[in-house]
Amino acid sequence: MCGLCLPHCPTYAVSQHEGESPRGRISLVKAFLEDQLDPSPALNTHLQSCTTCLKCQQVCPAKVDFESIIDAGRSAYRKHLPAIPRLLQTLLIHGLSNRIGQTLIKTSLPLARRLNRSGYSAFSQLARLAASIPKAKKIAPIKTSVPPSDRSVLLLQGCSGRIMDQRTLDSAQLLIRAIGYKPRLSVASDCCSALARHAGLPDYAKQQQQQLRQHWATLPCRDVVSIASGCGNQLDQLDRAGLKHWDIQQWLLAQDEFNTLKPRALNKKVLLHIPCSLHANPAAVAAMYQLLAKIPQLDLHEFNDNLHCCGAGGVQLLTPETSNQALAQRKAQTIAAAEADLVLSANVGCSSQLRMALSAQDQQVEIMHPIELLAQQLS
Repeated sequence: MCGLCLPHCPTYAVSQHEGESPRGRISLVKAFLEDQLDPSPALNTHLQSCTTCLKCQQVCPAKVDFESIIDAGRSAYRKHLPAIPRLLQTLLIHGLSNRIGQTLIKTSLPLARRLNRSGYSAFSQLARLAASIPKAKKIAPIKTSVPPSDRSVLLLQGCSGRIMDQRTLDSAQLLIRAIGYKPRLSVASDCCSALARHAGLPDYAKQQQQQLRQHWATLPCRDVVSIASGCGNQLDQLDRAGLKHWDIQQWLLAQDEFNTLKPRALNKKVLLHIPCSLHANPAAVAAMYQLLAKIPQLDLHEFNDNLHCCGAGGVQLLTPETSNQALAQRKAQTIAAAEADLVLSANVGCSSQLRMALSAQDQQVEIMHPIELLAQQLS
């Protein structure tokens, strides 16, 4: 293996350890699957710390399917995980993809926030994650001259949207209505399956994909829009029962009625974080810039730390390894050095990761999705 991917791997960049590189992880998975390597905490750390940013896959001259390799390694190792952490992870992933589970998790957030403030150590990462979720905020209706119509579009909530990204969901619905469409919210079981897939649960991921296809085949709308870039990236790989998938920003810009909306000016310095899941979709990145350019006086800057990954990546938010924490700390330092008034990210996991990193360094900077800012400036 040539190792051309090593300079592009975020966990290798902060650790300089071969086991934290794509080449090292491929060798470890191969040896483990061929029974040449015993399960160990060190092996599990190298498998779990991968953020599946897939920069390695994008630059690989041999087009190695690294995503499938790391998923296979995690799946094979899963039976060797300690029983209680494995059970908790399974319950969480299953709970996120049904209405009752989502409701239970959402109602437990206030308790988790109190535990975080008290410094209670058990489930400390979950408590910090809960504390990073912004409370719901009412946004005023958007003034529009576009009359309502019977046209509808499916808005994917995602398994974590109702829990971690309610503000973005509310903003998306306001914007969709403002251009004359009816937003049709996906049901709780409509999950893109990325979380289960990358956590080593391929059978459950396939079951989620089948449920999604069956449900979407019954819907009258032909477009589905996603607000989280990670979900969108996974949806692009699936059979969507004939529905065309759009990133919310691309979909808005494709509607003629959107050009009638005029956002208010905002004279603030804004730092834009491009999630790893958008780097393989330059059209979506361009749409993000085009959308933000509609806000007059916005002083927009992109992260310039040369490591786009924040260290989040599915279950990494719950069980971060040393490399993932180091990546998040670097992002927080970049935000502090930039002296930005606001940080924007189109990925809910990245936003939560950045909030936790900023909180750990006693920094107070607001983080939101670009469409939340747009809705705010239109209200």
